Amino acid sequence: SWNEDSDSDSSDSDSSDIDSSGHGSLPFDHMAWHELPRDAREAAEKLGHSAETWDQNLQSSWDVKRWGELPLEQQFAAAVLGYDESKWNNAIDLAHNIASVVFLGRPNQR
Repeated sequence: SWNEDSDSDSSDSDSSDIDSSGHGSLPFDHMAWHELPRDAREAAEKLGHSAETWDQNLQSSWDVKRWGELPLEQQFAAAVLGYDESKWNNAIDLAHNIASVVFLGRPNQR
């Protein structure tokens, strides 16, 4: 049958990229713009990036929006770059926390 012929382990092949916190590294994080495959570069462009913003790790206008605020086209582009809702929102939260320490000299206090 189909179930017997399918390799059930093949769908778990990406699990080795997940660290103990449950978060995986993103496949293109450490690549320069000129090293990106065409589909990744096009996805980055849909998220407002250029060679300059990508290589200098600068934010685009989309990088400050939570996943639910992104139009579907940008969600699909983010998925090409290895994001899902959890990874995207965690990156937004991390950037916000870093910015509050850098600009305010201390973490946000409420």
